[in-house]
Amino acid sequence: MTTLGPGALWPKRQPRGGGSSIWARGQAGKERRQPVEDAIARLEGVRIFNVLTDIWHRRGGLTRTNLQHDSLLSERLTLPITVLTLDFDPDFRDSERRLREVGIIGRGVVVRNLYEDAGLYDTPVTGFFGENVETADSAAAPLSSIRMLEDTAWETEREDRDADNRLIRTLRSSDGKLVRRDFHDLAGRARRVELLDAEKGTVARRWMIDTQNAVRVETVRSDSAPGSWSIRFHGADGRVVRSFDSQRSMHTEWLDSYAVGCKESVFHVASERALVVRAVAEMHSPGVAKV
Repeated sequence: MTTLGPGALWPKRQPRGGGSSIWARGQAGKERRQPVEDAIARLEGVRIFNVLTDIWHRRGGLTRTNLQHDSLLSERLTLPITVLTLDFDPDFRDSERRLREVGIIGRGVVVRNLYEDAGLYDTPVTGFFGENVETADSAAAPLSSIRMLEDTAWETEREDRDADNRLIRTLRSSDGKLVRRDFHDLAGRARRVELLDAEKGTVARRWMIDTQNAVRVETVRSDSAPGSWSIRFHGADGRVVRSFDSQRSMHTEWLDSYAVGCKESVFHVASERALVVRAVAEMHSPGVAKV
């Protein structure tokens, strides 16, 4: 991973001359402005991206601090900064609205999400997922959302609420083993479903669902590679439009799609998750500085 040195964007300030004259104070003001002007000149034509796991409005210091830094840097340099988020959150735009209202996300910051680009938030498919891509699975039969969502044998049901009062529905088998979890959005719709291996107690399959109750993303845990997932993105008709053999490759390819077309770009990773850090480190687009 390429690391920018301390003088790469902010040149070292030269010592100021002494004296208390108006002329000396004017010179000091010019020197204070010069690093900003130099930074703007150096960043002309450079796109700046910040990679985060998500922007859930209840996140603590790391997420909020990074968003505030982006806002201040964008204002100071008068340059747009794009925040790229990787996790599925059907109420993603609600969190963005809340953070903008309290000034944590500034006007010069644009926020994008991987699953929004894929059309899961009642938005058009754009960018990377909007490309006409042929895959080996493109002829696969469409998913039957209703059948898949109902095809779970369960005996007992429990309902809980998260910090935003969103419903979490848990299903258990007749012998008390956890078999399924449904996560709902603020509007009360099931948007993520997890099917669990009752014997191992681990998630075996996930479905991400759009606002029309169609399964748009299916992730399946690999039996041969522990901790690895195969991922399929489906179009509105249920057919496969994109597939990946791991979360990391999905993240890396999506991030690279934003670097394409940029002569130079800076990708700052601001996450403690190793998966996210590796996704940025493995980007292969030319002209990318990874910080």
